[in-house]
Order: sequence, then structure tokens, then C-alpha cells
Amino acid sequence: WWERAAEHGWTSLLVPDALGSGSVSANPLCDLASIAEEIGRTVAPGPLHPVSTVLAGLVDADNRTDHADTIEALVSGRMVASWAVDEPGRSFTPQQPLLTATRTPGGYRLDGVKDRVEAGPQADLLLVTACTSDGPQQFLVPAGTHGVTVHRQRCVDLVKQYARVEFDAVDIDDATLVGSVGQTPALIRRQSHIAIVLQCAESVGILDAVLTMTIAWAHNRHSFGRPLASYQALKHRFADMTMWLHACRAITAGAVD
Repeated sequence: WWERAAEHGWTSLLVPDALGSGSVSANPLCDLASIAEEIGRTVAPGPLHPVSTVLAGLVDADNRTDHADTIEALVSGRMVASWAVDEPGRSFTPQQPLLTATRTPGGYRLDGVKDRVEAGPQADLLLVTACTSDGPQQFLVPAGTHGVTVHRQRCVDLVKQYARVEFDAVDIDDATLVGSVGQTPALIRRQSHIAIVLQCAESVGILDAVLTMTIAWAHNRHSFGRPLASYQALKHRFADMTMWLHACRAITAGAVD
């Protein structure tokens, strides 16, 4: 299913033409947000959020040419990647990871835990935020690397899957680095913005579908010989919810802009 989505160009919107992709419109993020909204409305599967967030970091990195093959594989849908950024018992603090990356003669050693990693059970690659002696940095780590353990987490969402990922003395080389030390905070900030915007857009689609279903139910359900939707008290509540939905859509559109 995801490979078919990639064929439609969903994965390539944030990737510039120089790397073999791009968007036909002048605002690729707007296009991507529209897809996220439809995914929410139809409860569609697929790792749109994690793959898009990882690609946003890879294509803006100073060393993006070093990861050209990975970018191509993600765009084609042959591989799935996820941003391993959340940590147990903490709110969303991407710029202050507790997972450590210690310098070794051959590269780095990763130690720590990431939590609520979307598409973690399916991910071939993990873009891991870590604390180094120079500040936060990101590493592109294959999920099958020795010392990486993926535990599937329970979730009420029927189409999204999450995982807790443990890193126990995971040895990686310098080729896994994404971006320079000085550039990393900006990359993480950009990725965070992409993730938040896509989540907002998906929520708009969900709210639109649920409100439509609720109003339709109220028209079909009768009480004392009249549709529930005809009662003034419910009309007012539906009107309020419709205004909230319009506000959500406007706020999301403003964030995309």
C-alpha cells in the first residue's frame, strides 16, 4: 500500500528536484498537508508523518549527498524510516535528548531509550536524536543494528503503530551522522514544525469526518416523531462545533503558510 502511495508522489513533496523529486505546485508543504488531512478523514494507513519528517531532515542536511541512496529509497517507498525523538516520561523536547552518543575511535556509541516511535515496528531506519559532547546531533541508524531492540507498544489507534526502541551500546560510524553540529538545532526545529503541521492537518480531517457523521446520525435518528437535528439545543451545539472546525482548519492553514 505504501509503495503505491509513493508512486503517487506523496513521499517526494519535500524533496527538491536536484534529488530526483519535487512538487508540481509552488507550495509542497501545502500539498503534503492536504494529503495528511485526507488520511485523517479516511482513516488511511501508512507512515506519512514519520517518513516525511525524516526526509525533511535529510534533504536539508549539509551532507545530504551522503544519504542520497537513502533518500531515493524512502521516496520510492521501498524503505520506511521513523524519527526516534520522544523519550519515556518526558514531554516533546526534541532539542534536549537524554539518549547519549559517546565518541569512539570508529564513530559513536548510542545508549538510551526512545519512546512512542511511530511506525517503529515497520521502520527499516531510525533517525535518532542524541546528546553528544558538542550538543544535540542526529544519526541515521538501521533498525537491525546490533544493540537496537524494538518493542511494539499498545495503542488505541487502529492504523498507526508505535514502538519503544532501546539502544544498548550501539556502535555506529561517522557515515550515520545527519547534518553538522551547528546545523542540527535548525534541522530538528524544521522537522518538529513539519511533524506538528501534519498532525494538525490530520486532526482537521478526522474532525471533519466525525462531525459529518454526527450530523448525519442526528438527521436519521428520531425522537417524538422528529429528527434529533431539528431540535434547537442540538442545532446550537452543531453550529458551535462547525465554527470550531473552521477555526482548526484556518489555524492549520496559517501554520502551513
